[in-house]
Amino acid sequence: MKLAVFSDIHANLTAFRACVAFADHLGAEGYILLGDYVSDCPDPHETLELLRQMSQRKPCHMVYGNREQYLFDHEANPDGDGWCVSSQTGSLLYTYRHLTAGDFRMLHEMPRKARIEIPGCAPILACHGAPDSINQLVYPGTRDADKLLKNLQEAVLRVGRCHIEYRYEAFGKQLINPGSLGMPMSPGLTKAQFAMLTDQDGRWQARMLNVPYDSREELDRFDKSSLGEMGLMWTKAVRRQIQHGGNATYDLRKLADRIAQEMDLAGTPEVCWEEAARRLELV
Repeated sequence: MKLAVFSDIHANLTAFRACVAFADHLGAEGYILLGDYVSDCPDPHETLELLRQMSQRKPCHMVYGNREQYLFDHEANPDGDGWCVSSQTGSLLYTYRHLTAGDFRMLHEMPRKARIEIPGCAPILACHGAPDSINQLVYPGTRDADKLLKNLQEAVLRVGRCHIEYRYEAFGKQLINPGSLGMPMSPGLTKAQFAMLTDQDGRWQARMLNVPYDSREELDRFDKSSLGEMGLMWTKAVRRQIQHGGNATYDLRKLADRIAQEMDLAGTPEVCWEEAARRLELV
């Protein structure tokens, strides 16, 4: 049994297509998808369309991520969260406006976590952040990781969220993060990440993969969309991350918040994002 594991696609359609094709080439018999399918890149609807096509061909075990939760919350209260054209929320608003009612139905049908049981194979628990917290960042070798594995009933815990590829083992159980398919955070890494699970004598073996794809094609998709006009400095940072790797979005947000504090401003006004982008040479 072979299962391809994808996480944190972030609507990077070009990378998603490349990884699906490569997973099929490697003989994937099904897929595990760990959330954050949309936001940040320009093709949320098309990304979910590809996911629909995959689920019609092979078993797909899907959970939703924190980005989907943001969209659910906005759907429930569209006038109460202040989403607008801005570096802070413009990319999310673009995503919301480019999803259909059918897309939302699909996302709402996904659970927050899923126990995956395949006959003859060790059970897997899949979630985005942690089993009881969608936003939790879990890193290998930490107290949080050990606590999760110690209390885990399944043989393997699959998580995403932190955009870092790893496999960690403790208490005879495995914690595996496939990295980010759409927006890896490793400096200089411009490939897409996913993992291939293979059952060998009742134990899952994980192969971590970095898949080349045409990032120029993805950037062309940005140019043909209105995402940059809505996401402003945030979208410039996303483009930098796709083109050069690293964590430009985190660097931008952290610096913008620091500038706002230095200027004694409430929240993080757009002027702070613009100044942070200038210092980071995004503009």
